[in-house]
Amino acid sequence: MFGDSIWVFWIVSVGIFGAIGFAIGQAVASQWQSFWLVVWYACLLGAFERFIIYALFGDELLSVLGYLIDTAVIIAMALFGYRLMQVKKMVTQYPWLYARMGFFFWKEKV
Repeated sequence: MFGDSIWVFWIVSVGIFGAIGFAIGQAVASQWQSFWLVVWYACLLGAFERFIIYALFGDELLSVLGYLIDTAVIIAMALFGYRLMQVKKMVTQYPWLYARMGFFFWKEKV
């Protein structure tokens, strides 16, 4: 998978599809949906990414290891976006209850 295509991995998988995964995480969190929906969408996006890499760069389509690595990157970026949006929504919609504690956490106001 990473022989001649390390740049394809970094540009397509991490750069482009990671950004799409981040946006998916934010979109799901902005609708107050479960994070399992983020994982489901990321798995579907990982399958689409394998097809794009196969069609444009001639990589193996049904590579299980390639799918797992690409999907893990997308899931990580999607959950990162999900958590950032979730914290933002909690502290902006309920400012009398919660205060931001860094990027990933909030705390109750006393």
